[in-house]
Amino acid sequence: LNLRGWSKKPLAKELKKIFGAPVLLENDAGLAGLGEAVYGAGKGKKIVAYLTISTGVGGARIVDEKIDKNAFGFEPGHQIVFLNKKFTTLENIASGTAIEKKYGKKPFEIFDAKIWDNVAKDLAYGLHNVAVLWSPDIIILGGSMMKKIGIPVERVKFHLSKILKIFPKSPLIKKSKLGDLAGLYGALARLKS
Repeated sequence: LNLRGWSKKPLAKELKKIFGAPVLLENDAGLAGLGEAVYGAGKGKKIVAYLTISTGVGGARIVDEKIDKNAFGFEPGHQIVFLNKKFTTLENIASGTAIEKKYGKKPFEIFDAKIWDNVAKDLAYGLHNVAVLWSPDIIILGGSMMKKIGIPVERVKFHLSKILKIFPKSPLIKKSKLGDLAGLYGALARLKS
């Protein structure tokens, strides 16, 4: 959605002409998820849900080391959640943009563990929806909000275990293993398929 201005324009065709090579365009979160599924934290898992928690919230479902088929793309950040007696989106409560708006500071300037625990709890509500809709073996969390100063994965797991009761256990929740290189690994995996 962030590249709407490019829709209906022959970007792949133009790049193919410039580089003299085949060109395939793919969503960045989809490629990062594919990289994590094939080479990273989801290696060996059949169904991988990948969410990038950064400026916004994106993600993809990877099945058998392939980006799952979809009609319009994946937008897990735009799922609606009911929180604090109002409807909002996951992106409006867990993204870096949302955190900065709420607290008036860049996320990397926030050191209060209670704030990060609250964000982890809010994120767990969105992951509950991801779990019940996509039924993954593992949910991998990447992006700038999952770095050293940011959302603590252990607290996300804790909060998710308190609310996800329909399954005998929650899916595994892991932090991205490949970090900022996940998309490049995904492109490599896509080239090999």
